[in-house]
Amino acid sequence: MSTALPPAFGNLLTPPPSPAGAETFDPLLQDSGFRLERIFTPAGTDLPGPWYDQPHDEWVLVVQGRAVLEFAGGLRHALSAGDYLHLPAHCIHRVKETDTSEPVVWLALHWTSSSSSREEQ
Repeated sequence: MSTALPPAFGNLLTPPPSPAGAETFDPLLQDSGFRLERIFTPAGTDLPGPWYDQPHDEWVLVVQGRAVLEFAGGLRHALSAGDYLHLPAHCIHRVKETDTSEPVVWLALHWTSSSSSREEQ
């Protein structure tokens, strides 16, 4: 008989047990080469957030709420529930604003693509 791991269950919309106003990053799955995480941005989080310049690609889906991302150079893009985007490695961005009436729940997949790994060499 195998000793397989049991299934894991959860709910993306359940608020994390964190201090009020703190954005949280919860890893859901991880293996060599990728990480799937839930990002929970509470309503009323102090924004704009920090600038991100990640060495890996990221695909993001807004599960709940609304947000505006800002990119280096000033481009802004509004996202609502169901909207997704692909952020290539080194796409400098930040969360500029969010809806103040409800939290934003994001699902983010991080991975190193063959093109970004060639750039790092």
